[in-house]
Amino acid sequence: MKNSTTHKLTAEFLGTMFFVLIGCGVAITTTSLAGLGVCLAFGLAFAAAHYITSPISGGHLNPAISFASWLCKKMELKDFLFYVAAQLLGATAGIAVLYFVLMGKTDFNHMFFSNGFGISSPNGSGLMEAGVIEVILSSFFILTFCMVKEAKGSCACSSLMLGLTLSVAYFLATPFTNGSLNPARSFGPAIFEGGMALQQVWFFFVMPMVGAALAVVFHKLLGQK
Repeated sequence: MKNSTTHKLTAEFLGTMFFVLIGCGVAITTTSLAGLGVCLAFGLAFAAAHYITSPISGGHLNPAISFASWLCKKMELKDFLFYVAAQLLGATAGIAVLYFVLMGKTDFNHMFFSNGFGISSPNGSGLMEAGVIEVILSSFFILTFCMVKEAKGSCACSSLMLGLTLSVAYFLATPFTNGSLNPARSFGPAIFEGGMALQQVWFFFVMPMVGAALAVVFHKLLGQK
């Protein structure tokens, strides 16, 4: 049965909500986990959310992936815009859930593992260094997404591959920017943190989108349609 636009947008909303809720939730509440554990949490959350939503919406859960699909003419402009809106709302809802369950804690500092560069970067990376990391790793992840989709393997294997790829990419990106590669993942925390996170959120829209365009170029250079 063909899925309606409503079903697809609902899937993107819920999938992105679960991804951001679990990834950011683990990052800010589980002090016993080192960086690798947080990266695995993001990756496995994406894998599960993609497995749930892939048969319905394609399991983008990332505006940059939807942008790449639009560039490849695999979706219309209006569908791209609807997907992005659903993803951004889903990410915001995920952080809203975290805010609700944490706001009564005495040690809650209203920080949601937002992304940043400069003084907001974990290792003080400037705009240029952070930009290179976000563009290259976004292109790597999105190219993997495209190739996995075209391989048409089992949904479970595809989802696991994408989750592990995202974990590896986050393991490198986190010291520089806290790991975005996804405008929605940056948008939700920025909305609730405000301040510098909100001032810098534009960067985490632009860089993954540039990475998506680069992934499309790489895809064509590899002889793919």
